[in-house]
Amino acid sequence: MRVCSSGPTPPDPAYWILRATIVFSFPGRSSFGEIHTRIFFMLTTLLIACSAVALNLDSEEAIKARFTNECPVALARLESHFSELKGIARFGHPKGGPRETLGNPIQFAVSGPLQIFEFTSGITPKKDSKTFRHVYCRAGSKSFSLQSVDNSPYHITDAGGGVVADSTFRMIFGRYLEASWSIFGMRLIDLMKAKDYRLIAAREGTGTRIGFTEVEFEANSYGGKPISFKICLDPANDWAIIESEVKLGPSLSEVCRIDYGLVRTGVVSYPVSIYLKGIEGREQYCKFDNVVFGKVDPQKFQINKYGLKDVARSQTNGSFWSSWWLVIFGIVAALMIGSIILKKLADRRY
Repeated sequence: MRVCSSGPTPPDPAYWILRATIVFSFPGRSSFGEIHTRIFFMLTTLLIACSAVALNLDSEEAIKARFTNECPVALARLESHFSELKGIARFGHPKGGPRETLGNPIQFAVSGPLQIFEFTSGITPKKDSKTFRHVYCRAGSKSFSLQSVDNSPYHITDAGGGVVADSTFRMIFGRYLEASWSIFGMRLIDLMKAKDYRLIAAREGTGTRIGFTEVEFEANSYGGKPISFKICLDPANDWAIIESEVKLGPSLSEVCRIDYGLVRTGVVSYPVSIYLKGIEGREQYCKFDNVVFGKVDPQKFQINKYGLKDVARSQTNGSFWSSWWLVIFGIVAALMIGSIILKKLADRRY
């Protein structure tokens, strides 16, 4: 029972604690009314801060939901939009210098699942130098690769699959053609359907990425561990991929940046250039020119266009070395990349 005494009843101890906290927070002499005002503002500030945190959590979940629901449909539409076109590409190897030091032009064309590119290469000009013309066509069972030396008639180096199978073709050049909707040669739509796909984070971009959406997820596996993906997309333009990073491990990653030039909202643009830094550390720069959208003549993907019959792989003509040099090159490249990966894994272990 409270014992009454003369004079006003003293406040509870909590009052003095609160008053001391406020006076400490707001130095100087304060009247009781000012303290009440400051308490109001403090509580309001706390309420706003808590609301902001809650809204931020709700916002991230909303962005995740939007990415999950909209992105697959939009990317399928984007892939369809880029399904009929032709143009020119040039490769370079940027080392901090001018990127315009690019190689010979590569003529390419796409018609649905059919893709083809051809280019000319040559040894450093000498008295006995040779010029080689190459053709690679991805057309399922009708795929082929051709070569011509010093403008001689084309001969078949592979047909019916082999080095022009889907996965290999994508790693050579197809990955650049499909960079707007693919990562590391894998379609983003397929990655989102993978059994072990896990969406980790989704947020609005900041700074130079305002208007874009940044997403992190895991899918597939490498060395028994899930592969980590970080991507930046443009929701206003069919969720086209702007930048991607794939991590197979702490020291094994690939980075791809895509420049679409001046893009207008709602108007899909084909990439102007693509920068790629592979897991082996090699930098590649690909620039696109004169890209034209429209139906491509089906004859473009026929082997008889190059003066040859549609023959089976077992009937491949040309010399033994002209047929196998690409296979040998592929094996050597695979061994080199494999040794780099193993070395990095060993370095990480010790």
